[in-house]
Amino acid sequence: MLSDWEKCRDLILSIKVWDFLPNKEAILEMLAKRIQEDGLQTYLYTYNNYYESLSLDHLARYGY
Repeated sequence: MLSDWEKCRDLILSIKVWDFLPNKEAILEMLAKRIQEDGLQTYLYTYNNYYESLSLDHLARYGY
């Protein structure tokens, strides 16, 4: 099952306008990374009241 950031990334990267830009691959890579980072940041802000601590292992295991 895809998380919301993955759905967002796939939708944004599927836009055909990227074909007209120079350095398309670098731009798409940067966008994908930023979408994932911003998704994690949003998750942490949204659910920070439910956690006393978070580990990188936990975040990686559940795909955040």
